[in-house]
Amino acid sequence: EGRAVDLGYINALLKAGAVLHRLPGSNVTPLHVAATGTCVAVIRRLLDAKADISERTAHGKDMLMMMAIRPNSESMEAAKLLLERGADPTAVDQNGFGAVHRLVMRGHTEFAELIIAAGAHRWG
Repeated sequence: EGRAVDLGYINALLKAGAVLHRLPGSNVTPLHVAATGTCVAVIRRLLDAKADISERTAHGKDMLMMMAIRPNSESMEAAKLLLERGADPTAVDQNGFGAVHRLVMRGHTEFAELIIAAGAHRWG
């Protein structure tokens, strides 16, 4: 399930100049971490702080793909937010898999249909 988060802590980190992009030697950004944990409030706050929604992990995964790894009760709302803010529903990683592939493999068809409705290719 999604977690309660102290946005005051997030805001303090941002005010102190927290880095929002992937640093050399790092695989993920703060937005990737928020997407994996599906914390809508943190995702929204990071996007408002101009986190790059198109940045990929070292393995080519975007925010929707990270969210598809462990979807939870907040995932649909978070995915809608990411899509509204410009996430690419057609993106695939270095192996050719996108969010839809991961969701279907895990049996999350309703979530996969949301990504397909936003423009993802049904079969890759």
